[in-house]
Amino acid sequence: MLQAVTLSTNKQTTNLSRVEVRDSDKGEILESFILNPDGTPYDLTNKSLVFNENKDGNKFVSDDNVEIVDERIGHITYQLHDQVHSARGTAWFDIIDKSNGSKIDSTTDFYIEVRDSLKCTVYNTTYIADLEKLKQQMETLLKQADGELQAELQKAEQQLDQELQNFRNQYNSLSADFQNQFNAAQNARQQDYTNQKNAINQDWTNNKNQIWSQWNGDKANIDKQA
Repeated sequence: MLQAVTLSTNKQTTNLSRVEVRDSDKGEILESFILNPDGTPYDLTNKSLVFNENKDGNKFVSDDNVEIVDERIGHITYQLHDQVHSARGTAWFDIIDKSNGSKIDSTTDFYIEVRDSLKCTVYNTTYIADLEKLKQQMETLLKQADGELQAELQKAEQQLDQELQNFRNQYNSLSADFQNQFNAAQNARQQDYTNQKNAINQDWTNNKNQIWSQWNGDKANIDKQA
């Protein structure tokens, strides 16, 4: 943990604190005590804080990852973001009213000095926590949307497969009904043909027998007369 600093909300203070960090270090904790302009502890009840830093190279850090250790005495800690280690700058804390999210006060400035700058291991860039959160939210929404799209596509594919299967079932059912109707009609035609054939054969047999019987009777009469 870095050496604790005392920060007043009196912006007229000229004796500014200095905090030294190494560019190769990460995750260091800055402890601070916030004071009213009269030197009394600043009550942070229902407040939140945002760490801000103007860095060399026109880069900026804004991070709300500030923990209030004891709100009654203005005791806070802030874990420095990696970008704080990338270049020196001038920092301060904004004090936010939790009820409406508005800024109500700020501390005096303090300096961040970065040692071993010639061996910098972190690229100096801007970091704004709210924008990072928004970016993460957008990425989450995109992933969620992609997942929902995949689910919708899968659902549509399943519905199409079901409709195709229903069509196949209906086709097979209609085909079976048509085949049954065709077979029934074919059997009826065959039975009708057989019935007509049998009737013709029976008529021919009856006529033949009648003719034969008449011929035999005529032949018998002729024989008697002879």
